[in-house]
Parts: sequence; structure tokens; C-alpha cells
Amino acid sequence: YNRLIYSLKREHRRDVVTFLAKELAESVRAQVKNPEALVVTSVPRRKDAVLTVGYDHAEALAKQTAKLLGAPYLSLLCSKGKKAQKETVGEERYRNAVFDYASGRETDLSGTRVLLVDDVVTTGASMGNCAMLLHGLGAKQIIGAAVAIAYPDKR
Repeated sequence: YNRLIYSLKREHRRDVVTFLAKELAESVRAQVKNPEALVVTSVPRRKDAVLTVGYDHAEALAKQTAKLLGAPYLSLLCSKGKKAQKETVGEERYRNAVFDYASGRETDLSGTRVLLVDDVVTTGASMGNCAMLLHGLGAKQIIGAAVAIAYPDKR
């Protein structure tokens, strides 16, 4: 998976998005009852990062996964982080993982189950903060999903 993640994040290969979304959808189907009833959303990237790269990896992955599951994708959140999470460590990661509702509006998710997709989870700060916002919108269950977990280098 290391090469796939590299291709996704550095080479911006959309065929890798398709492959990883198939794997993610298959995993969700195996573990979640009625996955088509989920609302799928993603942990958003900062706007300047999207402009630099050309797209949001997690959003592309979430949209493709939603399509494969037959579930709706909703863009619910936006990033307010000051710098890239990869440039932060420790407690700074949690302070930098700031999100808000997309377009400044709240969406009523009362009683829904939400699949929250990210490409890579390192500390869980971004996914955790996004999950809290979704819980505040009334989601009854939030399922976090990522294609990779990055373990911090202990050196």
C-alpha cells in the first residue's frame, strides 16, 4: 500500500483513487449493514492545498466509494487549518485540525449514519474533530474509514 499512497498523494493518479475506493467499498460492505443507507463525506483538505494539488484526495476517494456503495456523498465540512498536518507534531496537530461546516451552513443529519473518509490517518486528530462536528449535526453513528494508517517515525 505504500506505493499506492505515494501514487495517490505525489503522482495524483486518479486510477489509484478508483482502485482504493473499490477496496474501501468492499471493506465497508463486509462490515456495515445496509451501506447504501450511509451518508458519505470526507475529511477536507485546506483550500490552498487543493489549489496546489488540483484536487482533494480524500474527497475523490469518498465520492468514488459512495458511488460504489450506492450511497449519497455530501460535502459537509471545510478545513480551517493554518498549515498542512504533515508539518505539525504532537499537540500542534490537534490545535491545527480545525474544521467548520461547508459554506457556513449546518446540515441536519438527525438519525443518519455517516461514513467519514480520509486517505491517511496519522494521529486521528482531523478525523476526530470532523466526527465531533458531524455528531453535533445529529448523526447517530459515525464510521471512520481510511485506506492507510501512518505510524509516526520514532527516530
